[in-house]
Amino acid sequence: MINAKVLQTFVERLSSEEQYDEEEGEWRFQSGGSCGVCTDSAQKIADAFGGKVVGYLSESNPLALIGNTYCEGHDFALIMNRFIVDYWAFKVIKVIERPVLDLSIEADHSQARLLYGDDKKWEDVPAIIRNSLH
Repeated sequence: MINAKVLQTFVERLSSEEQYDEEEGEWRFQSGGSCGVCTDSAQKIADAFGGKVVGYLSESNPLALIGNTYCEGHDFALIMNRFIVDYWAFKVIKVIERPVLDLSIEADHSQARLLYGDDKKWEDVPAIIRNSLH
């Protein structure tokens, strides 16, 4: 059964894969992909739980704190259309205390609106874009 605890445990395992690649000059996952690229971790999470990678460009979603403040856009995993799982926001920019938000809980849903803006502005990230990042 997929729940917040199971998703949290997966992110902890993903964190244990981090290793610094001297040649590339960046932190990478042992299983491939860059720790600093939000799409890479989102894809790993989505694949593991049958979810999808969604995201937005900051200019299209100006109320989203993540994107507007930190980058030009942001991608994250959406599992069962209920859980936002965001390794990057948790481990890289450290704007969330835990990497899983449960949209069925009002406090998490409110936090998601602040961080990720209007969910109507989220778009599925096509596999062709995701695969080009690895």
